[in-house]
Amino acid sequence: MWDYIKNTCDTKLPIELACVLAYIRFAGDEKNLFQMIFTSGGLDLGAMNELITTDIKVDIDMIIYANGIVMMQAFHSFELSDEKIRDMLIHAYELFKSNK
Repeated sequence: MWDYIKNTCDTKLPIELACVLAYIRFAGDEKNLFQMIFTSGGLDLGAMNELITTDIKVDIDMIIYANGIVMMQAFHSFELSDEKIRDMLIHAYELFKSNK
């Protein structure tokens, strides 16, 4: 999963945001694998802070927000386009960052 995230980050975005978007894409592209990792207790969200280098930290608020989107999609609570999810995450990222 971490390799997928590292290799699919959008370099035009801040790395923290790009990693969260790639995480959500992984959950959608690899539903069964993500579900196995998540339900087995093997998902160490703290490890996301060490995805690229030790200098990059992903905000815990973004991880929680992203997991809300992932879970709602997994349980078909709503279906959103990749573009809408991207827009929502950018908006959340800007809000979280401005409140720090």
